[in-house]
Amino acid sequence: MPKLRVWLAGVGVAASVAAASAVVTSRFAGSSTKGPAMAAIGEPIPAKSGLLIVDLLTELDDPMAMMHDMNSKGFAASGMSMSAMSPDPIPAGMRRLRLDVRLTAESESMTTRASDFEIVDGLVPVGDAISPRHTQLGDGVLPVGSTLAGLLEFEIPLEWTHPMLRFNGSDQLVHLPVETVDPAADHSDHDHSEPSDSTHPVAHETGAG
Repeated sequence: MPKLRVWLAGVGVAASVAAASAVVTSRFAGSSTKGPAMAAIGEPIPAKSGLLIVDLLTELDDPMAMMHDMNSKGFAASGMSMSAMSPDPIPAGMRRLRLDVRLTAESESMTTRASDFEIVDGLVPVGDAISPRHTQLGDGVLPVGSTLAGLLEFEIPLEWTHPMLRFNGSDQLVHLPVETVDPAADHSDHDHSEPSDSTHPVAHETGAG
């Protein structure tokens, strides 16, 4: 499995959101447009007639890295080719994010659609929005008092250093902390010093109490 970088709700998230908020707010300074309110991973935001929570953010490494760890001669000896086994690669200049989300209908039933979710660049007040490339949240109606959990997968530009999740029906954005990467750098070389199925927990660990 590819290596993962995981962001959980908890310690360190508030500081991360505060820093991001300061950067984003500065982009709105001097204009009549007010910057949107931001929430952290694990923090509920109003969503239509209920609440939305992003429980987990996982940044996936390029699955092609696994193929570099395999012996191509071994494939040839078995009559298989590397190209035949190639997984879904991440396009150059992009990163792949997976979000674990929950929607809860509170005051009334809630219509759910995958198209309600978008990621935007927090540094651009009005800019491009990216829809999920894959989703496990089906379209439908969520009854009052019920909760729907699922996964969303996005591909966003590496140059987006302050990506935000936007939900149709909420005035708040969810800050998605990501590692800063130079999009102009050569990322073709992969670090093979660790097993390809290792995980990389980041500083945002679940806090006590």
